[in-house]
Amino acid sequence: MNTEEQLDINVLIENLTIYEAELEMQNEELREANERIVKLNDQYSDLYNNAPVGYLVFDKKGIIKKINATGLVILKGLNHSEDASYRIREGYKPFIVFVDYDYHGTFINHLTSAVLSKKKESCELKLLKNDGQENYVILESLAYYDDDFEEEMIKTVMIDNTRERLQGNLLRKQYQELSELKEELESTNEVLNEGNDKLSEERQQFLSILDSIPELIYVSDFETNEILFANQKTKETVGRDITGEKCYEVSQNKDAICEFCTNNVIRENENPYFWEYYNPILQRHYYVMDRKITWQDQKDVRFELAVDITQQKHSEKALKAIVDKSPMAIVIFQEDGKTIDYMNPIFTELLGYTKEDIPTIEEWYPKVYPDEASRLIRNPRI
Repeated sequence: MNTEEQLDINVLIENLTIYEAELEMQNEELREANERIVKLNDQYSDLYNNAPVGYLVFDKKGIIKKINATGLVILKGLNHSEDASYRIREGYKPFIVFVDYDYHGTFINHLTSAVLSKKKESCELKLLKNDGQENYVILESLAYYDDDFEEEMIKTVMIDNTRERLQGNLLRKQYQELSELKEELESTNEVLNEGNDKLSEERQQFLSILDSIPELIYVSDFETNEILFANQKTKETVGRDITGEKCYEVSQNKDAICEFCTNNVIRENENPYFWEYYNPILQRHYYVMDRKITWQDQKDVRFELAVDITQQKHSEKALKAIVDKSPMAIVIFQEDGKTIDYMNPIFTELLGYTKEDIPTIEEWYPKVYPDEASRLIRNPRI
């Protein structure tokens, strides 16, 4: 082997060594990108499952193909902590088995209308939960072609309407419609090769979905209270793009953090926090969900979704006015069936007792039936 050939071999070995080192660096970067994609996927999945409404996908026969955790809570009274295997088994069950028999026709017509019209269709159904209790829901559905199932499917938002239905309140006309959160993760090699682009694409998709929700949504920094993102509905309500402004300046017209701020609650808790609030600036009532989420650069931030319940509040006020003026004695109990939540004026006028005198049913019977034997005859549980 002459000197020139030896030099060529040495150069080739050196180039191969450099190329090998470059490949190792690229593979490490792609592995890190893949880990970020997986974490972001878990975050989006958590937001999807813990949304305040149920999300379902039906085939044209009404078989449940996909359902989030909130949907299972509404249908079966489950906790969000139920194991994933149960959710999968529930995912291929006819929805109609949960529907009261008298509403079967309504549900079938609802699916048919959604498929034929290709527009959003709405209906109200009465469900029967596994404990036998009645449950009313609003379904808002839209037909679409699903690439995963390779057939036409129906995506549905399911909203628990039990409380409003039983109280006789007017149904709220506007409900949030959240498009099904869909992410198609490619094969391992594709994810590794396109890691950074995939992260950016999915983040834009997530922000686009938030932008399309017809309720107020914003994201803010825990430390500075600076608004990092506001969806289109929030911008329209405030009248400008509020990105970069302080949340308390925009929503409360204050120059310091609000005394009722929930940051301390959600910052140390992974679960969403729900509360109601009347905004004096907007003069609207809201049902609010706050939670901690991971934003860019793996930073924890505040996520807030506010649903306008002003119409519901007005209906509740009107109902209370009717009850207050009723000529009949009326008492309303809390959910435990024992604690008195409200009694109208005619009750106090006729019987002489106030809510403070008899806060619970246990304290009511001794006053009405002082004799213990008579009391036990009329209500053995007391």
